[in-house]
Amino acid sequence: TATGGGLTTIDAGGIDRVLHVGAGGSLTVEGVGITGGNTSGSGGGIFNQGGTVRLIDTTLSDNTAATGGGITNTGDLQIDNSTISGNTGGGIQNLIGGTLQITRSTISNNTKTSAAGITNAGSASIDNTIVAGNIGTLQNTDVAGNFASAGFNVIGKASVSATGFVAADIVGSVS
Repeated sequence: TATGGGLTTIDAGGIDRVLHVGAGGSLTVEGVGITGGNTSGSGGGIFNQGGTVRLIDTTLSDNTAATGGGITNTGDLQIDNSTISGNTGGGIQNLIGGTLQITRSTISNNTKTSAAGITNAGSASIDNTIVAGNIGTLQNTDVAGNFASAGFNVIGKASVSATGFVAADIVGSVS
């Protein structure tokens, strides 16, 4: 468990990814900034490779990866009241086998070829969250994949493959 009270930042300085959680591992991060991760693989800020990760009041920014600039997940990932912004390679990549729960969070200003906010191939639930203002360099979309929405989300541009949003969500489309 890492608790920073909003005053602590973990900066990898562009040397490698910031955090890597392996199968069976567990990590809770609260009130901490995670920045400066850089990898040619997945998960510039965090690579959750089959473990359990919980982010509370945390900011992931300015991380770089081929995919999942902010986070790549194949395990159990819970994000609450957090910001994922300014990452290259996308904000969140949730792969097959990954379970993602996002509540009261903002995912914006991430860059990737498409679905620059969240790319989901696993199981993902989203509640009261903003996923907008991400930059897709080939197709400008914020999300792709199937989501279970609890409502009250703002989705900037959903790809044609994005499903699961409800009437209580505001969802833009690619024009």
